[in-house]
Amino acid sequence: MALESIYINDLRSLQSMPEPSLGLKSPFLWDSRGWWNRWPEWQKENRSPHYLQQALDLYAQRPPELQQEKDAALFTGSARGAESYWFEALHGPKFSPYTTPGFLASQLSRRFFQGPALHSSQTCSSGLQALLNGLAWLQAGFCNQAWVVASEYPTHPKTQALLKATGILCTDPKAGPWPVSNKGTVLSAQAVGCVLSKETNLASLRVLGFGVGNEEGPSPTGISPEGKALRKAMEQCMEMAQTGPDLVVGHFPGTPKGNDAERKACFSIWGNTTPQISGTKWFTGHGLGASGMQSLAWVWEALVLGKAWPEAPESSLATHKINKAMINAQGFGGQAISIMVERV
Repeated sequence: MALESIYINDLRSLQSMPEPSLGLKSPFLWDSRGWWNRWPEWQKENRSPHYLQQALDLYAQRPPELQQEKDAALFTGSARGAESYWFEALHGPKFSPYTTPGFLASQLSRRFFQGPALHSSQTCSSGLQALLNGLAWLQAGFCNQAWVVASEYPTHPKTQALLKATGILCTDPKAGPWPVSNKGTVLSAQAVGCVLSKETNLASLRVLGFGVGNEEGPSPTGISPEGKALRKAMEQCMEMAQTGPDLVVGHFPGTPKGNDAERKACFSIWGNTTPQISGTKWFTGHGLGASGMQSLAWVWEALVLGKAWPEAPESSLATHKINKAMINAQGFGGQAISIMVERV
């Protein structure tokens, strides 16, 4: 299946500090083009769930020259719905519409957007799933622009308790995630957005291909020790792109089994000739459904703006030039997505 030339334009990101009690203190809170805004501890008075407020802040800061096409569609992704102390106190144990992930798309659409709005919730691959939906709509001619937003606020105690129960959350205050250690996932809040179109500008990445894999592994997360779903996604992505990447930005959640499964998947494809392999969660933390888009944001920084990738301990990232990058995301249930992009 051939993919038309579709471009990722005007990518931007908001990143809050990872949960300080969980051990990650990142010096790399950055802004791609001056849009980063370290929002306050939000807002005992704020009437929006945290993950929605992130997306609203992100969208409101779009450049004034960036106008919507008449035929535009909105695609959002998040793994979980609204969670916060005040929100539960305000609304009680309601499930719909306030605490459903789809609330993100409907509220962004109601406040800012006139076109159709669709939501994806595929655990930690949700953001890249939203991106794939945008690609599909553009490819099918259903829209001329696809606005993609992924947002997550997973540091809420309920989410922490869930991840602790599965044994994957980092609880060592002196430990960080991969590649510094394999002691578990460190959580952070993230919101990332971009515009997809068939037209390019001076700050664009071209999408070369994508792949989707799934599996039913024996672990509590549904991921096999061999990373079968990731291998399927990466192989399908390269088949569509008809080329391989210079860099693989892995999901690498910080858990021993998750990290090892992805490494095995890479070596099963390339052997000892693997491309450069790195990750982002050692300095960004894990934003669950937004994490794949967060990795894409850092690739955009490196390939479009020419910024140096932060030097990671134990990383295989070399110094030669990178033109093509593959971004992986994998979530609970064995859902894996890979997307390959290149510098325009």
